[in-house]
Amino acid sequence: MNMVANSEPVVSYFGYWPEFADGTVLRFLFESPGTISLSVRYGDAMTGRSGEVDLRFERVTRAELDELREQNVLDALVLTDGSPMEVRLEAAYGLHGSFACESAAVVDFRRVAR
Repeated sequence: MNMVANSEPVVSYFGYWPEFADGTVLRFLFESPGTISLSVRYGDAMTGRSGEVDLRFERVTRAELDELREQNVLDALVLTDGSPMEVRLEAAYGLHGSFACESAAVVDFRRVAR
């Protein structure tokens, strides 16, 4: 996925850029000025592979997020290419909403044993 910088380790490991369905939000941080950091643990049931992805979204605007809870599970993390990029967090449980940003990047990726 070329709209997310440094996405190669994630795509190489899973074979695709995941939507993070059933991904657990491990960390959510809204930093000033205008940066969102998001860590998600995701597992692919078909391949048996799991990993933790740390994402950083820069120059965030129009953030509308709700229901951050102790436990948060994504139904999907949807990224729409454009300037600005639109990011939508669809929740299975907890944190959901959307925001716009100028850039997105994988800052760290760790393989996790299932």
